[in-house]
Amino acid sequence: MLARGEPLSEVLRSFLGDCSAGRAALGTWLSYLATLPTVHVRRAVLEHFLRTFEAAQHHGAQWRVVGPGGFTGKQHLPAEREQLDPMTGEITPGQSYPRTPAKRHCPKRSAGGIAARSGKSPRTCNRYRAALRDGGLIGSTQPNATASDAVLPRSGDGRWAYAQHWLRFPPTPEMLRRWRGRRRQPPVRPTAPKSHTTFSPARPPRADDLRALGALAEREN
Repeated sequence: MLARGEPLSEVLRSFLGDCSAGRAALGTWLSYLATLPTVHVRRAVLEHFLRTFEAAQHHGAQWRVVGPGGFTGKQHLPAEREQLDPMTGEITPGQSYPRTPAKRHCPKRSAGGIAARSGKSPRTCNRYRAALRDGGLIGSTQPNATASDAVLPRSGDGRWAYAQHWLRFPPTPEMLRRWRGRRRQPPVRPTAPKSHTTFSPARPPRADDLRALGALAEREN
């Protein structure tokens, strides 16, 4: 509906419903959106919310977004530090090597996540999400990678789990109708080994094995 250019109130009414709870949520949303500077930003922030909560699932006592469905996308790419000149055979700094390697931003077309689906950069998506938090509509937290409900791996080295996002207002009956029936995706947790395993240079552990073993070694009990 947003892509067709329909009014914000109609898009929200479709998602929130037209019951008393839906109208209350509609009023909250419209009053919040009115505080944003332009209609373009208002529509973009609403689009980001809808794309994020497409992945909502029942999580504890709430409906939350807990896994890769809420990931905005990769923000940085590894820098190409050196390259070989095929004509001279000389090693030179890579063309993509930035002054600060960690600041080489990933283009939105290859960032993945919500950024790729919405055609916006991860940084822009993060600004929209921060605006939703500041407006009191959603909450977010970054769980510890060893938490029992953490969904891994957001980062390849297993240090970071996916962030979790939830509503700061009760979901309306229409929202629940849309979300019910979704199968909850269990958190990705390392499985305890049946016995101590000895590796050898001829049979080294894979990267995934090392991440799982590292998480097991850091667990509290």
